[in-house]
Amino acid sequence: MGWLDKLRGKRSPGAQHLEPMMRALAAGGDEATRREFYEALLRARLIVPSPGLAPGGPAVDAEHRLEHGATINILGTEAPDGSRGMIVLTSEAALLAWRPVGCPYVELGARDVFTMALGSGFGSVVVNPCGPSGGLIPQGELQALAEGRLPKMPVQRVRIEKGTRMALGMPVRPIPPALLETGRAQAEARPEVRAAWVLQLAVGVEAPHLCVVLEHEAGANPEEFVPPLMAAVQAVLPAGDCVDCIPSPPGGVEVAMAREAAPAVFTRG
Repeated sequence: MGWLDKLRGKRSPGAQHLEPMMRALAAGGDEATRREFYEALLRARLIVPSPGLAPGGPAVDAEHRLEHGATINILGTEAPDGSRGMIVLTSEAALLAWRPVGCPYVELGARDVFTMALGSGFGSVVVNPCGPSGGLIPQGELQALAEGRLPKMPVQRVRIEKGTRMALGMPVRPIPPALLETGRAQAEARPEVRAAWVLQLAVGVEAPHLCVVLEHEAGANPEEFVPPLMAAVQAVLPAGDCVDCIPSPPGGVEVAMAREAAPAVFTRG
């Protein structure tokens, strides 16, 4: 598939324009580059290799039925994070780099691809496993992409609209020790911070995730101390994890909720 379309003058399949963006991210692209990539990714159409079951073909991980009733075979590979990743490609060049003899494929919208990956039990999506440039989309980002949302940046300030339901509580899973130690040390080193909590935050219908709540001195400007504090926290986060930050003055609603939810990890004596 694909070559006949070229002879007929049709566009090349896939999303080759994503490849230079992935190279930039691999070279250490900033948050703006990452956001630009995900925005382009959500608009893209991706190549999903779908081989037959003929002897000698690659092993099939799962089957998926499309809306019109056709069934496609889905391939997986071991991802760098140890998960089983669904193979997705951005161009025919990437397909031939992965499988030089070629392979039948279907071209689908990115959201459909990510929904398919989640529904088929994959723990990640591996983009262009053999180049020319590629990357890993971990499970923590797949749900957001399947819903048409940008994944959270590794560390974000939370701005909650009035009337939005919010819940703070004890994390269901153990907090990474490095996160606790770094958060405590950073809070202690900044005189504006009076207390800190590491909690689980749920906003609206979003999935719960970790959040640092900071009680700061009245009149202190969070823009001056939150970015460097959370940059240090970001540096010790496991790959794919995200942590929000809610700064609040004494007597703030968020501080009251945090006090009810769990003991502080840091309190200035």
